Amino acid sequence: MRAYKLLISEEKIASKVDDLARRIASGMGGSTTILVGLLTGSVVFLSDLMRRLNHHGMSPQIDFMIISSYKDSTDSPGEIEIVQNVRIDVKGKTVLLVDDIIDTGRTMSAARRLLYEKGASSVVICAFLDKPSRRKADIKPDYYGFAIDDQFVVGYGLDADNRYRGLPFIATLEE
Repeated sequence: MRAYKLLISEEKIASKVDDLARRIASGMGGSTTILVGLLTGSVVFLSDLMRRLNHHGMSPQIDFMIISSYKDSTDSPGEIEIVQNVRIDVKGKTVLLVDDIIDTGRTMSAARRLLYEKGASSVVICAFLDKPSRRKADIKPDYYGFAIDDQFVVGYGLDADNRYRGLPFIATLEE
């Protein structure tokens, strides 16, 4: 296992997730909401966010999509593969689309398009991390936890070769 350098602590993450949940619950009001996580990276953030949303008065349905654009690489080649689409009927409903990070934006853009094609009335985007300097698609999160520079990060669901997802903080890998 490679060494890593702490970027965002576990305590800062917990505080930010609660703040996001409070803002989302307040901003989305009583809309019928379905929480859709993009697997695999979103699973840690989505789990924490869903519990905090419940604490702030929301109890959305949960579903997942698997859309891949990385193919075991640290740099997105731009090709999108849809492995699993949502199974819950989203027609006429508000979807809160959740991911760990928006990097190029291609995956999030494809997921949003698919949800609108399935009849979602609104797709609200929430990412734990936003990396706007790498954006290739015209997409911005409605809610995000932290904006980061162009650096490769792991932890809190983010991986390098499917490792480090379980770290309770965000870090950069040391060479």
